[in-house]
Amino acid sequence: LGCVEKNRATPKQSAMLRTELKKFEYYKEQHRYLSRNGIVHQDDLQKRINGLEFQLKKLTKTRTILNTQKKRNTKLYTAIATVEHFSPVAVFLPEGKIGTVEEQRKWDEAQEILKGEDVPQISRERAELYQRIADVNRQMRELRKEIRLCETISRTAPQLQEQLRAVRDENTIGGDQQEHERR
Repeated sequence: LGCVEKNRATPKQSAMLRTELKKFEYYKEQHRYLSRNGIVHQDDLQKRINGLEFQLKKLTKTRTILNTQKKRNTKLYTAIATVEHFSPVAVFLPEGKIGTVEEQRKWDEAQEILKGEDVPQISRERAELYQRIADVNRQMRELRKEIRLCETISRTAPQLQEQLRAVRDENTIGGDQQEHERR
């Protein structure tokens, strides 16, 4: 299986071979993960899962705090987004030369909300907050993926061990027969 290059299936390959190649690649990924993290026993794997779940809970709390900060400043952030949206045609909105009545109303409300505020500073804070939320979401996705991988390994390990025992037994029996035939 290792001789066939990844994603280079020829039309002559059977569907079963392609399926087995995908399984082989997945098993290689699992093996690399276990080796990279020094996981040898089921207990090590469970400790890893528990640690990942703890990290996920911490990130969830962090995201909740960040979303609360975002919600607290929603009016300001919405007003800034409105101003940014209409900035190319801003000179024409108050004059009524362009846009609908609703767009003009949104523009006026945004201008009123932002009156006396340090808009560049709020824009920077908003960008930083949104970036931090995106980073936390990305980290959470990665942790969930790693947890799924660990749980899959934990679930399939006994089955794989049984298959390996069966292959070893078959090779041992076959080896004895070949030795007998050789004599």
